[in-house]
Amino acid sequence: MTMIVTFNSVLVPIAAVLAASACALAAGCAPAASPDAPAIAKVETHRCGSCHAPPEPKTRTRATLEDAFSRHRHRVHLSQDEWQAMLDYLAAPTGSTASQK
Repeated sequence: MTMIVTFNSVLVPIAAVLAASACALAAGCAPAASPDAPAIAKVETHRCGSCHAPPEPKTRTRATLEDAFSRHRHRVHLSQDEWQAMLDYLAAPTGSTASQK
């Protein structure tokens, strides 16, 4: 019995496994918001965490976050109230010396 192996019969299953692995890794990178966290924390985990590791709250200045948000607004569709809540949730207190990551 002769087995014929085609390019597609090998490539398609490999691509499927790689795609599933990438999705699993991406989903696992964003930690779940704690139950007592504000509602915007869940939005941050799911929306920000779907593309990159979301920033830790209170580790960025308001100016740094505003700059980053200006680049994200065309990709991430949040209401103006949600953007403001996200800024308030993530921004370090004024005068904080939190490190910028």
